[in-house]
Amino acid sequence: MTIGRERYSAVLWDMDGTLIDSEPLHFRSMVHALSSLGAPVDEGLQAKTTGLSESEVLDFCRRSLGIIVSAEIWTELRNSYYLARSTGLQARRGALPTFLHLAQRGTPQAVVSNSVRLIVDANLQALSFDATRILSIPSISRDDVRMAKPHPEPYLLAAATLGLPPAECLVIEDSFAGARSGVAAGMRVLFWPESTPEALPHGPVTYIEAASDLESQLRMLLY
Repeated sequence: MTIGRERYSAVLWDMDGTLIDSEPLHFRSMVHALSSLGAPVDEGLQAKTTGLSESEVLDFCRRSLGIIVSAEIWTELRNSYYLARSTGLQARRGALPTFLHLAQRGTPQAVVSNSVRLIVDANLQALSFDATRILSIPSISRDDVRMAKPHPEPYLLAAATLGLPPAECLVIEDSFAGARSGVAAGMRVLFWPESTPEALPHGPVTYIEAASDLESQLRMLLY
Protein backbone atom coordinates (compact mmCIF):
# COMPACT_ATOMS: atom_id res chain seq x y z
CA MET A 1 0.00 0.00 0.00
CA THR A 2 1.54 3.33 -1.05
CA ILE A 3 1.03 6.95 -0.22
CA GLY A 4 -0.71 7.50 -3.55
CA ARG A 5 -3.61 5.18 -2.73
CA GLU A 6 -7.06 6.48 -3.73
CA ARG A 7 -8.91 5.75 -0.50
CA TYR A 8 -7.92 6.16 3.13
CA SER A 9 -9.27 4.62 6.32
CA ALA A 10 -8.59 7.09 9.16
CA VAL A 11 -8.16 10.78 9.93
CA LEU A 12 -5.48 12.09 12.30
CA TRP A 13 -6.13 15.63 13.51
CA ASP A 14 -3.54 18.07 14.75
CA MET A 15 -4.91 19.79 17.84
CA ASP A 16 -3.80 23.41 18.28
CA GLY A 17 -4.87 25.66 15.42
CA THR A 18 -6.48 22.79 13.48
CA LEU A 19 -9.16 21.18 15.61
CA ILE A 20 -9.33 23.94 18.23
CA ASP A 21 -8.64 27.67 17.92
CA SER A 22 -6.03 27.69 20.68
CA GLU A 23 -2.99 29.30 19.06
CA PRO A 24 -3.88 32.83 20.30
CA LEU A 25 -4.13 31.55 23.88
CA HIS A 26 -0.84 29.69 23.52
CA PHE A 27 0.77 32.91 22.36
CA ARG A 28 -0.75 34.94 25.21
CA SER A 29 0.57 32.36 27.68
CA MET A 30 4.03 32.82 26.16
CA VAL A 31 3.75 36.62 26.41
CA HIS A 32 2.71 36.19 30.06
CA ALA A 33 5.74 33.99 30.78
CA LEU A 34 8.13 36.36 29.01
CA SER A 35 6.65 39.42 30.76
CA SER A 36 6.96 37.66 34.11
CA LEU A 37 10.65 37.16 33.35
CA GLY A 38 11.12 40.77 32.22
CA ALA A 39 11.86 39.76 28.62
CA PRO A 40 10.81 41.70 25.51
CA VAL A 41 8.30 40.18 23.08
CA ASP A 42 9.48 39.90 19.48
CA GLU A 43 6.89 41.16 16.98
CA GLY A 44 7.13 38.03 14.86
CA LEU A 45 7.34 35.61 17.77
CA GLN A 46 3.99 33.91 17.17
CA ALA A 47 4.75 33.03 13.56
CA LYS A 48 8.21 31.79 14.53
CA THR A 49 6.95 29.44 17.25
CA THR A 50 3.68 28.08 15.82
CA GLY A 51 3.81 24.29 15.59
CA LEU A 52 6.85 23.93 17.87
CA SER A 53 6.81 21.77 20.98
CA GLU A 54 7.06 23.44 24.40
CA SER A 55 10.74 22.54 24.76
CA GLU A 56 11.49 23.91 21.28
CA VAL A 57 9.68 27.17 22.10
CA LEU A 58 11.73 27.52 25.27
CA ASP A 59 14.98 26.82 23.40
CA PHE A 60 14.02 29.44 20.81
CA CYS A 61 13.25 32.06 23.48
CA ARG A 62 16.49 31.32 25.29
CA ARG A 63 18.48 31.78 22.09
CA SER A 64 16.66 34.74 20.58
CA LEU A 65 15.59 36.67 23.70
CA GLY A 66 18.30 35.64 26.13
CA ILE A 67 15.99 34.50 28.91
CA ILE A 68 17.45 32.43 31.73
CA VAL A 69 14.81 30.18 33.25
CA SER A 70 14.39 26.52 34.11
CA ALA A 71 12.05 24.36 32.08
CA GLU A 72 9.97 23.76 35.21
CA ILE A 73 9.36 27.46 35.93
CA TRP A 74 8.71 28.23 32.24
CA THR A 75 6.16 25.43 31.99
CA GLU A 76 4.43 26.49 35.21
CA LEU A 77 4.16 30.11 34.04
CA ARG A 78 2.67 29.12 30.71
CA ASN A 79 0.43 26.27 31.81
CA SER A 80 -1.10 28.09 34.78
CA TYR A 81 -2.08 30.99 32.50
CA TYR A 82 -3.38 28.69 29.75
CA LEU A 83 -5.37 26.32 31.94
CA ALA A 84 -7.10 29.17 33.77
CA ARG A 85 -8.53 30.31 30.44
CA SER A 86 -8.90 27.10 28.40
CA THR A 87 -12.57 26.49 29.20
CA GLY A 88 -13.48 29.37 26.89
CA LEU A 89 -11.75 27.87 23.86
CA GLN A 90 -13.78 27.09 20.75
CA ALA A 91 -13.30 24.66 17.89
CA ARG A 92 -11.82 26.04 14.71
CA ARG A 93 -14.64 27.04 12.41
CA GLY A 94 -15.72 24.04 10.36
CA ALA A 95 -13.57 21.52 12.21
CA LEU A 96 -16.04 20.16 14.74
CA PRO A 97 -18.89 19.45 12.29
CA THR A 98 -16.39 17.58 10.14
CA PHE A 99 -15.13 15.59 13.11
CA LEU A 100 -18.69 14.70 14.17
CA HIS A 101 -19.68 13.67 10.65
CA LEU A 102 -16.67 11.35 10.43
CA ALA A 103 -17.48 9.93 13.86
CA GLN A 104 -21.06 9.21 12.79
CA ARG A 105 -19.73 7.38 9.73
CA GLY A 106 -17.50 5.27 11.96
CA THR A 107 -14.25 6.64 10.51
CA PRO A 108 -11.35 6.03 12.94
CA GLN A 109 -9.93 9.32 14.21
CA ALA A 110 -7.19 10.44 16.59
CA VAL A 111 -5.70 13.69 17.85
CA VAL A 112 -1.94 14.18 17.51
CA SER A 113 -0.41 17.14 19.33
CA ASN A 114 2.93 18.66 20.25
CA SER A 115 1.33 19.92 23.46
CA VAL A 116 1.81 18.13 26.78
CA ARG A 117 -0.91 15.82 28.10
CA LEU A 118 -2.25 18.44 30.54
CA ILE A 119 -2.95 20.87 27.69
CA VAL A 120 -4.31 18.22 25.31
CA ASP A 121 -6.80 17.03 27.92
CA ALA A 122 -7.86 20.61 28.71
CA ASN A 123 -8.44 21.29 25.02
CA LEU A 124 -10.48 18.13 24.57
CA GLN A 125 -12.52 19.03 27.65
CA ALA A 126 -13.24 22.47 26.17
CA LEU A 127 -14.42 20.88 22.92
CA SER A 128 -16.55 18.34 24.76
CA PHE A 129 -19.11 21.01 25.70
CA ASP A 130 -20.22 20.88 22.05
CA ALA A 131 -19.20 17.29 21.26
CA THR A 132 -19.00 14.90 24.21
CA ARG A 133 -17.85 12.00 22.02
CA ILE A 134 -14.55 13.77 21.34
CA LEU A 135 -13.38 12.65 24.79
CA SER A 136 -13.44 9.02 23.65
CA ILE A 137 -11.04 9.29 20.70
CA PRO A 138 -7.36 8.37 21.08
CA SER A 139 -4.94 11.26 21.55
CA ILE A 140 -1.17 11.50 21.33
CA SER A 141 0.58 14.21 23.37
CA ARG A 142 4.19 15.34 23.66
CA ASP A 143 4.43 13.23 26.81
CA ASP A 144 3.65 10.06 24.85
CA VAL A 145 6.60 10.21 22.45
CA ARG A 146 10.35 10.62 22.57
CA MET A 147 10.48 12.94 19.53
CA ALA A 148 8.01 15.75 18.75
CA LYS A 149 6.82 16.91 15.34
CA PRO A 150 8.34 17.38 12.76
CA HIS A 151 9.68 13.92 13.61
CA PRO A 152 7.27 11.22 12.36
CA GLU A 153 6.99 9.46 15.73
CA PRO A 154 3.75 11.16 16.90
CA TYR A 155 1.84 10.22 13.76
CA LEU A 156 3.33 6.75 13.60
CA LEU A 157 2.21 6.15 17.18
CA ALA A 158 -1.30 7.37 16.33
CA ALA A 159 -1.53 4.94 13.40
CA ALA A 160 -0.30 2.10 15.60
CA THR A 161 -2.82 3.05 18.29
CA LEU A 162 -5.62 2.77 15.71
CA GLY A 163 -4.14 -0.51 14.45
CA LEU A 164 -3.69 0.82 10.92
CA PRO A 165 -0.75 1.11 8.51
CA PRO A 166 0.50 4.72 8.18
CA ALA A 167 -0.37 4.77 4.47
CA GLU A 168 -4.06 4.35 5.34
CA CYS A 169 -4.11 7.55 7.42
CA LEU A 170 -4.92 11.11 6.38
CA VAL A 171 -3.39 13.95 8.41
CA ILE A 172 -5.03 17.36 8.90
CA GLU A 173 -2.48 20.00 9.90
CA ASP A 174 -2.07 23.77 10.06
CA SER A 175 1.70 24.07 10.58
CA PHE A 176 4.75 23.24 8.48
CA ALA A 177 6.29 21.24 11.34
CA GLY A 178 3.14 19.13 11.62
CA ALA A 179 2.83 18.65 7.88
CA ARG A 180 6.45 17.51 7.66
CA SER A 181 5.76 15.06 10.49
CA GLY A 182 2.83 13.53 8.62
CA VAL A 183 4.74 13.27 5.35
CA ALA A 184 7.74 11.70 7.12
CA ALA A 185 5.36 9.14 8.63
CA GLY A 186 4.30 8.08 5.14
CA MET A 187 0.90 9.77 5.22
CA ARG A 188 -1.03 12.14 2.98
CA VAL A 189 -1.48 15.59 4.51
CA LEU A 190 -4.37 18.02 4.13
CA PHE A 191 -2.64 21.31 4.94
CA TRP A 192 -5.09 23.82 6.44
CA PRO A 193 -3.09 26.85 7.67
CA GLU A 194 -4.63 29.97 9.17
CA SER A 195 -3.33 32.12 6.31
CA THR A 196 -2.33 31.50 2.70
CA PRO A 197 1.22 30.07 2.67
CA GLU A 198 3.92 31.28 0.31
CA ALA A 199 4.80 27.65 -0.41
CA LEU A 200 3.63 24.17 0.51
CA PRO A 201 5.56 21.56 2.48
CA HIS A 202 7.21 18.98 0.24
CA GLY A 203 5.51 15.65 -0.32
CA PRO A 204 1.92 14.43 -0.75
CA VAL A 205 0.34 17.62 0.62
CA THR A 206 -2.96 19.17 -0.46
CA TYR A 207 -3.61 22.82 0.40
CA ILE A 208 -6.95 23.43 2.13
CA GLU A 209 -8.17 27.02 1.94
CA ALA A 210 -11.50 26.69 3.75
CA ALA A 211 -13.62 24.21 5.70
CA SER A 212 -15.65 23.50 2.57
CA ASP A 213 -12.44 22.42 0.79
CA LEU A 214 -11.64 20.11 3.71
CA GLU A 215 -15.06 18.48 3.47
CA SER A 216 -14.78 17.93 -0.28
CA GLN A 217 -11.28 16.45 0.00
CA LEU A 218 -12.39 14.07 2.74
CA ARG A 219 -15.39 12.96 0.67
CA MET A 220 -13.08 12.22 -2.23
CA LEU A 221 -10.40 10.43 -0.22
CA LEU A 222 -12.47 8.55 2.35
CA TYR A 223 -15.89 7.74 0.97
